Amino acid sequence: MWQDATQREMAERLARLTPDAAAQWGRMTPARMVAHVTQSFRSAADVARLQDVMQRFAAKDPKSAFPEHAAFGRLSGAQWGVLMYRHTDHHFRQFGVQPP
Repeated sequence: MWQDATQREMAERLARLTPDAAAQWGRMTPARMVAHVTQSFRSAADVARLQDVMQRFAAKDPKSAFPEHAAFGRLSGAQWGVLMYRHTDHHFRQFGVQPP
């Protein structure tokens, strides 16, 4: 995927894909395959983005102003920190990523 020729080839093949193309194996539709492959590319970028967001949040002064939470209303920086930790921890545990 790093070579220009490979990128052109893949783009050309994508352009030839039609919504009614028959699968040569498996049960995916062309639309489902596009979503599946897109998710594979996005996953790495999304992980990097989450890491960046967590770092920027952690760098914020807990005594500074925080926005009002849509469900919980006004929260202090300390409360936001607890909320974000618990929410993120909940989803990490959902996928078996336990704390050390």
